[in-house]
Amino acid sequence: MINKLRFKFIAIAMLAVILVLGSIITIINVVNFVTISNHADERLFAIIDSADNGRPPDFFGERLDWFAVRVANGGNVYVINNYMRDVDDKDAVSYASILYEDDRRNGFLNNMRFASRENTSSTIYAFLDISRELDTFYSFMFACIGIASGGVLLVFLILFFASGVIFKPVNESYIKQKRFITNVSHDIKTPITIIGADTEVLEIEQGENEWTKDIKSQVTRISELTEKLVMLSRLEEGERLVTTEFSLSDAITEQSKSFVGLAETQGKRLTVEIEPGVSYVGDEKQIRSLISLLLDNAIKYSSHGGEIRLTMSSGKTKEIILTNPVDQIQQGNLYYLFDRFYRADSSRNSESGGHGIGLSVAKAIVTAHKGKITAQSHDGKSIKFTINL
Repeated sequence: MINKLRFKFIAIAMLAVILVLGSIITIINVVNFVTISNHADERLFAIIDSADNGRPPDFFGERLDWFAVRVANGGNVYVINNYMRDVDDKDAVSYASILYEDDRRNGFLNNMRFASRENTSSTIYAFLDISRELDTFYSFMFACIGIASGGVLLVFLILFFASGVIFKPVNESYIKQKRFITNVSHDIKTPITIIGADTEVLEIEQGENEWTKDIKSQVTRISELTEKLVMLSRLEEGERLVTTEFSLSDAITEQSKSFVGLAETQGKRLTVEIEPGVSYVGDEKQIRSLISLLLDNAIKYSSHGGEIRLTMSSGKTKEIILTNPVDQIQQGNLYYLFDRFYRADSSRNSESGGHGIGLSVAKAIVTAHKGKITAQSHDGKSIKFTINL
């Protein structure tokens, strides 16, 4: 879990770095490109003005490659001036004719920037060679991308090693906590077993009474809690699942049978609708525990006289849905139900024998199978658990 948190931290940090650097590079290069275009347009309109006025354009000492073409309204096309070394008059006329027919008035053509101005009798096109400016622009852009890529790689290496150092104490603390829970749970089993055995001896010698019944009840309760804690700890520690292909339909059906009678004894009704013939590759024992935990939770906390409904269908995923009525609950996403030791109604939970950890174990089982589990209430009168495996 800590490793997943670490990699999420690295991923978020890297995404932030990439977005920031990408934005900076994009803005710089867009501004650079717009500046080149505007600078070229100023020269182009100076060329067009000179063609209209019959005076040579003033480029303030700059030596530029350019040419100007006039397209008359009658269709005649001729070159006004041509100072482009790589373009002859025939090509110049061809370029202007094509642009005029395509109704293109300004933009780029190969490595040239062009602009035009229309008057009453003709349209003047001016072309300026900006290949050097574009070469400089692309060189700068690729240099920015290269430097940014190197920077991103360097930041990734720094984050990777730094996060290892930062998260190391957290990981060690987390591992110690899990080991503590597992070790303590194992240590608790021995005295609990002894207390249970001593209680049975007392019942044999002195007969059953309310005190021995209460002791046995609490022993069972602590034993169940201990088993769930051990299971949860192992799942969160990444214990490998014993995966096989098995009939998911049969597993759910068989596991739910024992809860039908239990529901009836509490004045509730359990309806099971399972699509037959559905197989699944996973830990069958854990999946059976998952169904038992959900049904046990639903029966304990559902409204008296209500219907608990369990369905399973297959499509892109195996979808298991469990719905049970409740007296009252918050509407919307009930993600907090999967928190450890969460109790929506502590007094009711105590009476029903719940520990507040069953749904945490259920979520851990689903997560270990790379699945997803959610809890929602659309009306505040029922809870819908949805599992996708």
